[in-house]
Amino acid sequence: MTSLKPTANIVNISVKDIWLDGQNARDLGWETKIDSLKEDINKRGVLQPVEVARIPGSKGEPYMLVFGHRRVIACRALKRKQISAHVLPKNTSKKDIYRRRAAENSKRKDLSAMEVARELQIGTEEYKMTGKELAEDRNMTIGWVSQHLQLLKLPEKVQDAIEDGSITATHAREIARVLDTDMQEKLLVEAKEMPVTDFKDYVANIDGDKKKNSNRGGKERTDRPISVGEKTGVRSEKEVAQALGEVDTRLKNALDGNNKMQQEYCKGMIRGISWSRKMTKKLF
Repeated sequence: MTSLKPTANIVNISVKDIWLDGQNARDLGWETKIDSLKEDINKRGVLQPVEVARIPGSKGEPYMLVFGHRRVIACRALKRKQISAHVLPKNTSKKDIYRRRAAENSKRKDLSAMEVARELQIGTEEYKMTGKELAEDRNMTIGWVSQHLQLLKLPEKVQDAIEDGSITATHAREIARVLDTDMQEKLLVEAKEMPVTDFKDYVANIDGDKKKNSNRGGKERTDRPISVGEKTGVRSEKEVAQALGEVDTRLKNALDGNNKMQQEYCKGMIRGISWSRKMTKKLF
C-alpha cells in the first residue's frame, strides 16, 4: 500500500473548493445527523483539519475530500467560507485515497456491518481489488471480507434490519445460508425475536435442499455420532495404521545425521507416532 502522509503545514481553503466523491462509509442519510456537530463548530470552530487531495471535481473544484465529510457538510450548512485542511501530495490517486480510508476506517468501531460491506464493494467493483488486498488493508482475513460482501446479496429488508440494529450481522449470515428469498424474509421475522445461538439452531433444522452447501468442509450436516476415525479423515483402524506408517517412513527418511536439530525433531515425531499406534487400538 502506498504510504501517504499529510503535508506538514495546515492551510485554509475555501469550502466551495472541496468536492465529495460519495464513497463515504457512513450509512445513507448520515448528512442529516450532524446537528450537534454544527452547534459545536458554531461555538468553537473546526478543531481538527480535514484532509484533501489535489484531484479536480466535475465542476472544477480543485480539492477532493479524503477525511472530514461531516465537518465539511456542517460548514456548508453553517455557510462558513473556509476550513483548515491537510493537502496530500500531487501524485495521490483515487485508489490511494480508497485504501487510505479503508485503513483508517478499520480502526473505527462505530461502522455497521452494512457500511463495511458497501465500502468493500467499492474496492472490488471500482478498483478491482482482490479479497486478499482488501483483507490486508484492514488487517483482517479473507473470510471476514467474504462474509461482509455476502450481506450485499441479501434482500433489502434484511439489509435494512442489519442497518437499524434489529438483527446482528451473525443473524444475517445465517439467513444467507438459505437459498429461497421468500424464506429469507420469513427468517428475518424469527431472527428479530431470537438470540443468535437459538437462531443458528433454528436455521440448522431447515430442510437441507433449501440451504446452500456452506457447512464447514462442504459436508452435509448429520446428527449421527461421528467416530474418531472419521474426525481424523479416515474410517478404519487399517487406514489409520497405514497413514501413520507412511508418516513414520517419511520421517525416518528425513533423518540427517549432520543436522542434530532435525534429527531430534524427527525422533520426537517418530516417538509420537508410536504412541498414536497404541492409542489407535484403544479407539477402534
